[in-house]
Amino acid sequence: SVASPMEVMSQSLPLHAPVDGATARSVDTEVRAGVVSAHCASEVASKTRHVRFCGDLPYSTYPAVGEIVMVMVTEVSHAGVLVHLPYHLCEGFIPFSELSVRRKKRCHIPYKIGKKLPAVVTFVDPVRNFMDLSAKDVNSVDARECARGFSKYEREADAQLEPEAHPAVPNLNTEVAQIVRSASKSTLESDKLFDCVRSEFVSLKARLGVPLLDCCTALLRTLLDQAATHFMSAQQQQQPQCPKPKSKKTTIFTCVKTVVSRWGALVVSLCTAPNAPLEVLLWACEYCEGQELFTPVFGKLLLLFYEADIVDEAVAKKWRAHCTARSLHLSLLAQCDSFFSWLDDNDDES
Repeated sequence: SVASPMEVMSQSLPLHAPVDGATARSVDTEVRAGVVSAHCASEVASKTRHVRFCGDLPYSTYPAVGEIVMVMVTEVSHAGVLVHLPYHLCEGFIPFSELSVRRKKRCHIPYKIGKKLPAVVTFVDPVRNFMDLSAKDVNSVDARECARGFSKYEREADAQLEPEAHPAVPNLNTEVAQIVRSASKSTLESDKLFDCVRSEFVSLKARLGVPLLDCCTALLRTLLDQAATHFMSAQQQQQPQCPKPKSKKTTIFTCVKTVVSRWGALVVSLCTAPNAPLEVLLWACEYCEGQELFTPVFGKLLLLFYEADIVDEAVAKKWRAHCTARSLHLSLLAQCDSFFSWLDDNDDES
């Protein structure tokens, strides 16, 4: 006589060497369809205790009685622990008597919601999509094997759910910082180093497909970050017993002047577009306004950019008109009153 699926699944299965996962899956299907006998099914199923975690992705069939599965705690009650089987997409229950071999008054305390643990299936009800499990009958060897197989299943499942992988897009600021860092360690002469670094920026523009203006602003960001790093080092090395310590404004301006005097010509060479100097100045204004370190010295930075030929008189006046018309960066604009007064005086004299 052919046994019903419930009778087959209710049989306790001994632990033997695992067989192929596809064979176990096909036997499970035939048992549920009533094709094979209970004896034949038990002979094959007795070898499939661990095949569920041999790397196969999840399928919606129920685990066999005696199979070790990984469960996740979803609810803790006074009678036991309600669990979810993410691999088999069904629910289960572990009574308090099956949680641990040790007798505890409140053994549900170590089992918090979301905790994952291995358990062995003791009873399956496919009609209710529910099963009973036991956690105390799992030894340490089976627990490690189950955890290792479940981790592999999670990685493969996540890989299938993720969209098609695309090559990582390199970060422009990181690439520019690497170029400047390598050039700082170079021993080439200044002229050869300038040509080499500029060619690297041109190749970077072609490789990333970004405008040369973006490379210029990324370079300016790197220079200001270097100045901030030099400032922090200088503040740490400054002795508090010094009779006349340098002010923070003087120190940060000195650090910015050091990097701009070395790399200012490269910034100018990258500003090839018609409105590039104005865009660079607008970017520097927005960047410095968001940095507490550079906000108090922006007026001096504008003068420094003017001396390094990054901006000229026309660009500076366009920037002033732009900010005044839109009521932008008024605090920074107030710091530049002396600079614009000096420019106006030179125009009157000429």
